[in-house]
Amino acid sequence: MAHFSIDPDFVRFGQRAFAIRQINSIDVRRHYPHGRGLFYILTVVVVLCALGGLGSGNRVAIGLAIALGLLAVLGWRRSRTVEYRLFLTTSSSEVQAVCSRDPSQIDEFRRQIEASIRNFHASGISER
Repeated sequence: MAHFSIDPDFVRFGQRAFAIRQINSIDVRRHYPHGRGLFYILTVVVVLCALGGLGSGNRVAIGLAIALGLLAVLGWRRSRTVEYRLFLTTSSSEVQAVCSRDPSQIDEFRRQIEASIRNFHASGISER
């Protein structure tokens, strides 16, 4: 995780700095970095191997179904991984500022940035 700091003028994530006065909006998005396609394909193959093996008594097909079933379970567990991405929208672009698997950390970043923006606007200063 990149170093995070915030002051009245800037929010910093590692080497990247964003001017508080230039931030128009903050967005948190969920992202699933590992798709579920392989899980679905393996599940179909497992079912076919199991049905074929049980119907004919083929031990190789049953063993293959068990092995592929274990891989399908691992793939399913991996596909449940969620990354939370915090985006900052400025007047010129939208930028992914930080990514984490810890939703409470992203929520804390968002809360601090929003508080800093509110303080900036409450100070009545439109340009610094």
